Amino acid sequence: MKKRVLIICLIPVLVALAIYITKCCSSISECSNPPEPAVTTPFINPVYNILAAPGTAIIFHDDFEGRLQESWYREMPDTAYSGSISGNYALSGSSSLRIELNKSDPPVNNSKRSGLTLLVENGPLQERTYSFATLLPNGGDEDFALDPEGSEVIAQWHNTPDPGEQWTYPPLALHTYEGHYELWRIWDDAAISTDQQIMDKGQFVRHNLGSYLEDKGRFVQWTFIIKWGWLDSQNPRIQVFKDGAQLLDIKGPNTTNDIKGVKMQIGISKWDWSQGANDTSILTRRVVYYDSVSVK
Repeated sequence: MKKRVLIICLIPVLVALAIYITKCCSSISECSNPPEPAVTTPFINPVYNILAAPGTAIIFHDDFEGRLQESWYREMPDTAYSGSISGNYALSGSSSLRIELNKSDPPVNNSKRSGLTLLVENGPLQERTYSFATLLPNGGDEDFALDPEGSEVIAQWHNTPDPGEQWTYPPLALHTYEGHYELWRIWDDAAISTDQQIMDKGQFVRHNLGSYLEDKGRFVQWTFIIKWGWLDSQNPRIQVFKDGAQLLDIKGPNTTNDIKGVKMQIGISKWDWSQGANDTSILTRRVVYYDSVSVK
């Protein structure tokens, strides 16, 4: 009798417990399997097919291991030696990009050049950090010899003219000249710019960044932190670092007034070799190696 009374008394308790469990879990599987934590997965940039992790600042990176990234556009003669992955030198990994330009090479875009343009979307007033490494060969048949009256560009940031506008000098270019690195820069806030107009306004400056002779045979790591702009009100600025040491900090206009932003280019451009009888260069060949290119 007492057992029956106890069972009857427990029935309401068991019912209440069952209701509570039902409210907590819609099914036994939900109770036994808690929700899995959210998983962060890489994504592919839909425009340039660049692998990036959400929330990181890296827009592009290439160590030149195995092959070129798809975001490079080749501006070079159609020869096997003009641009290739090479195991001769490497800053990281086992290879780097080897660029060669010969005086006898056919013109590319009306100039003697061999290089790559990075097709990463860049608005006209962006702030970017560009990093890359260069090696000027020392000795042998690739030796980066002095060219007393010649100059070449080894990296540049080129503008894109607006409709109806002509091409101008690149707003920013890293040169080698008379045994030194030089940074050449132009700027203009006019809607339509020409080289002559820029020169007449005095909006062209060259900065000596020191000798390259001691750097031959090793990788030099460059970092350019740039806020682009053609007006002071846009807060433009250029900071240049070589092997971690700051060389320049320039505040003021640093590009031309264009709808599209600049594009980074690496490689050799040697204007002298396009001048025919006015060519002042004593050389006929240039080779430069590049590694660890990144944009943030």
